[in-house]
Amino acid sequence: MMEDERRAIQLQLSKMPTPKVSCRRPLCWVKVTDIESRSALIQLSAPEIDTKEYEIDVGEFNYELLLCEKGRDGKYKLVYSGDATEITLKDLKPATEYHLKVCTILDDVRGSPTEAISFKTSPCEPDQPQHPKLQQKSKTYLHLKWNSPNENGSKISAYILESEVGDSPGNYVEVYNGLQKQYRVSKLTAATKYTFRLAAINNTGKSEYSEPVSFCTSGSAPSQPDPPMLSECYVTELVISWIKRPNDDEFALQIDDQISGHGFIPVYNGPLLSHRIHGLRRNKEYKFRLAARNEEGNSKWSDIVAYKTLPARPDPPSKPQIKGKIHPHYFRITWGKFAKIVV
Repeated sequence: MMEDERRAIQLQLSKMPTPKVSCRRPLCWVKVTDIESRSALIQLSAPEIDTKEYEIDVGEFNYELLLCEKGRDGKYKLVYSGDATEITLKDLKPATEYHLKVCTILDDVRGSPTEAISFKTSPCEPDQPQHPKLQQKSKTYLHLKWNSPNENGSKISAYILESEVGDSPGNYVEVYNGLQKQYRVSKLTAATKYTFRLAAINNTGKSEYSEPVSFCTSGSAPSQPDPPMLSECYVTELVISWIKRPNDDEFALQIDDQISGHGFIPVYNGPLLSHRIHGLRRNKEYKFRLAARNEEGNSKWSDIVAYKTLPARPDPPSKPQIKGKIHPHYFRITWGKFAKIVV
């Protein structure tokens, strides 16, 4: 393609009229229609080219759609490139003004973008809110608080807080309906788990419910647990175990070896129900005590119990050695602290 021809075609490719929103003129080249809260339909027609002077198939045209949501002179983003003449723009933001430019391309010749035109998506229901957060609790109430989701062009008129009831998952009842962004759910049972979900409403509809979230009312600290038990016994190791009760969340195990003089020291803190203690001395007695805890506090220490490691076989003795002179009928052999006369 000659440079003059290239410039002439580029000039004609740039003659696409400015895009129109729901344009009713029969010869309009670009239409922005079916505008919804999160999508819009773009319809394109090829620009008028003098096909008598140039052998051009308008079916070979490609189009680029450039979109901006931060003002007419903001940064435009390429949202489509191809030969389609009907393009549905998706994932748009509700109640947002967009600015659209269109560029026509033939092979490696690119026309100038059109002037920008604005269109605005329609409002819709609020975004899905985040789940409520726990602010305070007692044995009989849970005080919940939440943040506003995106309103999407229509002011939020109410929040709906629901609580799951019974043992059947998904069975919810409304506990609050209003504009406040916090609520104290009262008349609850102590040490009981409750599950909640939240929705927001505006003039266009109701949002999806938040992800369910569960909170427990206060109870009481655990009572004194039974003493820890000996599960396995070795020469230098002991495996200590204990029993979990409904009100127990975590446990603290302490040991006293009586030789170090430090008294009881921690050897385990956590939710497990057993712990293997390494590096103990053989054939020695160790004392243990256990405490349980939950959100309300710690229990008293259990009664103290004592468990002993196993004895081990003696170490190999030193090598026997002859001591003194070897006599005609006997000699003396020693090892370690002992000696024996061999006759």
